[in-house]
Amino acid sequence: MSRASRNPLQPFSFAVRFVLVLLVTSTVVGVLLVVSKEGYFMGAGGSLVCTTPELRFAGTEYDKGLTAYRELVRPDTMILMKSMQMCDDTPSMTQRALDSMTQAPGFLLYFTVFFLFFRLLRTAETDGPFSPLVAVRLRIIGWTLIVGGYLAHAVQDGMSAALVDTFAVPGDLMHNGIGLILLEGALTLPLPDLLTGLGLLTIARIMQVGARMRDDLAGVV
Repeated sequence: MSRASRNPLQPFSFAVRFVLVLLVTSTVVGVLLVVSKEGYFMGAGGSLVCTTPELRFAGTEYDKGLTAYRELVRPDTMILMKSMQMCDDTPSMTQRALDSMTQAPGFLLYFTVFFLFFRLLRTAETDGPFSPLVAVRLRIIGWTLIVGGYLAHAVQDGMSAALVDTFAVPGDLMHNGIGLILLEGALTLPLPDLLTGLGLLTIARIMQVGARMRDDLAGVV
């Protein structure tokens, strides 16, 4: 293949197609495993539902929680518990649904983003990389990451807090309550998605201005 006939969008075009095919294949395989009751996918299937709560122990409550571990270390050793996992081997339908909602929104977001990248590359290959439609599609991806990223992480964080409540004793330190559940979702900050989305919007704007200038120059000539 000559340099002139080579696709200038390679290997990026191949990489996006490969990841999209991989996502579709993993989704189909995951659904088939769940239907056949031989696997786990997005909170469905499997015998366990687990969650990792945010630890808010302090003072005497913290000391009480670490009493058993203090016997294993020297007296002058400080013990800090960073995380804890809670699991239920007989989960209810509510727990399974909440577990699914802590995973599915992010998966759907990135599946959508890769599909939009696939459409972007198709447009760039057919209309050229400096087509105004390329800038439009790039702007759509940017807004999808900004808005969709916030919503997906807000739902996941809120549902994760709600899932913890199904394990915790009401009124205890680990119990969140509806107020904290809503707050967990509202205060989420998916910084990578937001920065990537803003970057794509900036590039889309630059490409739109460049395409307009290119058309103006072509009209003058």
